[in-house]
Amino acid sequence: MSLSQFYANPNEPGFTVPNVSTVTAEIENRISNRISLRKQFDRLQQHLDGVQEMQALNDFEQQAVNVLTSNKATEAFDINQEPEAIRERQAAINGGSNCCWREDWLSRVWN
Repeated sequence: MSLSQFYANPNEPGFTVPNVSTVTAEIENRISNRISLRKQFDRLQQHLDGVQEMQALNDFEQQAVNVLTSNKATEAFDINQEPEAIRERQAAINGGSNCCWREDWLSRVWN
């Protein structure tokens, strides 16, 4: 394409806009196929997103079931496994309450 085509006079006989032509049946078919393909990719991506979300939900649900059904949860909340000094410190923090969290309970439950 030459520079003169950018400055062509639209009033001259035979003037055409560069890269614009009549749409043939073949071109229309190709455009339609490309749009259809893009829509298929969009649907596939939406499906995969949904599958990944479901898998993530299933993973979290499985972790929750594991926490509730394993002996790790029982061990994690067993205050008797906590050293006496830590239990006394927790009691002081909690205003003398006997309620005390195991300091390492999360690591025991989730690992």
